[in-house]
Amino acid sequence: MAVRVDMTLCNLCGGCTYICEQEALRIEGDLLLVDEARCQDCGECVKNCAAGALVAA
Repeated sequence: MAVRVDMTLCNLCGGCTYICEQEALRIEGDLLLVDEARCQDCGECVKNCAAGALVAA
């Protein structure tokens, strides 16, 4: 399963999009989207999210 995004906490800083080696995260408009087919559940984005908006599924 892919990570989940809590958009009430996400500030769209984009840090997770840079840390993700699988390029599974992208910002589109005012949303952070997760490509579940690409996400490898490594947890790097969760560990590096300063806002606490990402949760391992």
